[in-house]
Amino acid sequence: MIASVVRPKGEGRHDKLSRLEAVWNEAVGKRIAKDTRLVQLKNRVLLVEARSAGLAQELSVYMKQRLLTCLREGSGLALEDLRCRVGGWNEG
Repeated sequence: MIASVVRPKGEGRHDKLSRLEAVWNEAVGKRIAKDTRLVQLKNRVLLVEARSAGLAQELSVYMKQRLLTCLREGSGLALEDLRCRVGGWNEG
């Protein structure tokens, strides 16, 4: 009974993000996938981090609608928006 109060039933944000990651990698291809990472899914908005400002702009302006369509169809999630920010991270 406590578990049902503490942890809601259904798929959590982390599970949804993991599901989106597989679709993302296929949708953007290896070149872009290695320079991006999915950071957060909140209120049907996917936040993506890109290694450069140019890549962030390419994703959020030029590729946004195509990516949203691919992500919705591939994951079954009702995404409303895709936002990108620049960030670096260490692979390790």
